[in-house]
Amino acid sequence: VEPPKFGPTVPEMRDILLLEIETKSGVVGVGYLILLGGGVSTIQACLKELVVPELLGRNATDIEEIWQHLWKKNYWVGRMGITVLAQSLVDIALWDAVGKKADMPLHRLWGHCNDSIPAYGSGCWRGYGSEGMIERANRYVEDGFSAIKMQSGILFDRHQDAENAIRMRDALGPQIDIMTDANMAWSADEAILIGRKLEELDFYWLEEPVACEDFKGYLRIAAALNMRVV
Repeated sequence: VEPPKFGPTVPEMRDILLLEIETKSGVVGVGYLILLGGGVSTIQACLKELVVPELLGRNATDIEEIWQHLWKKNYWVGRMGITVLAQSLVDIALWDAVGKKADMPLHRLWGHCNDSIPAYGSGCWRGYGSEGMIERANRYVEDGFSAIKMQSGILFDRHQDAENAIRMRDALGPQIDIMTDANMAWSADEAILIGRKLEELDFYWLEEPVACEDFKGYLRIAAALNMRVV
């Protein structure tokens, strides 16, 4: 598997934090986090002090109740970041345990309503440059994907972003859906300017144009553009 090239260099290492929760009946559920910028020891300390003591003796199937309890208990020191990462580990591990106990995949426990779902080819990382993103997109199309996602922003100004989008559309033709992820690189004004170019190219969606907390910015962008903003 090729590592993601978000920027000019390829990251040498990613931290993976695993959590095992064992139930009284001996079922072991596993949760995991892939951390992009460190924090393993900090999350472990949070688990030890604020999370694990709240789990002992509880019914492993009370997954939503446990989530709400941890959220409320740690609200004043949490709300986002470390505490939510820690309780997410717990949430994943509990669902894993419940699926194992029922001997069913989670999509069955959750009511299974589709036999297939549409998928897109990701991994057209900005660090590969315009040509590299196009080359990877073509590989996805050759593999049978009818949609791909590329990256914008951070390494490119808005003119280069527009040029990259034009070249991608020219390379793939009108039948392939194209999405782009800016990873929160722009202001709302920039997103609207670039988004109008993307609309002309029939892009399927624009992802993370501004910081995730900028709700007003997202509403402005969505109101200004006739395309999906995610």
